[in-house]
Amino acid sequence: MTNFTEYMPAGVAFYDPLNRNKIINLPQMANPNFDEKEKQQRSREYGGEESPSFKIFVLGEVVKSGVSVFDMDRVRANYNYKRQIKSFEITRKNLNRYHEIIVVERPKNSERIFIAGDIGESAGSELVIFSEVNNVFHYLYRLTLYDLTDEEQFGILKWLVSQLQGNVLGIDSTEGTGRAIYRRAEKIYPKDNLVWYAGTNKINVDFERDKNGKVIIKNGQPSYRQEYMSEWAVRRLKVLFYENRLALPMDFKLDQQIGAVVSMMSGTRTTYQCIAQSGDRKSVV
Repeated sequence: MTNFTEYMPAGVAFYDPLNRNKIINLPQMANPNFDEKEKQQRSREYGGEESPSFKIFVLGEVVKSGVSVFDMDRVRANYNYKRQIKSFEITRKNLNRYHEIIVVERPKNSERIFIAGDIGESAGSELVIFSEVNNVFHYLYRLTLYDLTDEEQFGILKWLVSQLQGNVLGIDSTEGTGRAIYRRAEKIYPKDNLVWYAGTNKINVDFERDKNGKVIIKNGQPSYRQEYMSEWAVRRLKVLFYENRLALPMDFKLDQQIGAVVSMMSGTRTTYQCIAQSGDRKSVV
């Protein structure tokens, strides 16, 4: 699978002329069992035939326009290789025992607990929990939820907030299930404790100012500079990674996903996509 860019180690090997006669790159259509039904299913799974993921995992193409977003040497400087992340998986089969399977506690020195949900539609949802201590964010737990309704997922989130005395709940609201979970959350939690994320939406990041540095007022209201949430979020992640403000036990899934985030230009906008095969985080933001 060509889920790499030409700058990654696998990409360097792929493009090395010395390996030219050693590499066979075939699309899934080469499999005689791959029919039109399978093609349509993959198209739906990967977000269309023009999506980078479809081109990579079905057509076997290398997305040359993709540029690795994160410097993995600087990212991995945050890792504690001696510890493994504590992870839990909840499915419909064990849902009725989730409060027994998930074992979590709030660290005594925690200043704030952040619970964030990357909510999937066809794929599972990923929940991560961080504890803030002295402006450093400690990665505590990862949960994966499979084949659960928005009500069932929110029930687990609500239980986690209670167990951990959570301070901030962030929800990926790009798709319908995430939006439904957020609507449930805003009925019982103050908005100051909730974070809505949708990568294609814009947020205010600063005031617009004139050449003298004064805030521009339009119709009696200050004018704001805006950015896409996805672009702001990636820039913020770089700050946290590169300033070593994340304390991360080893999580191979996270490492693979972060290393496989690429950026591409779409008109005047930068878009991002995770081209890792595992983890199912393939949507463009």
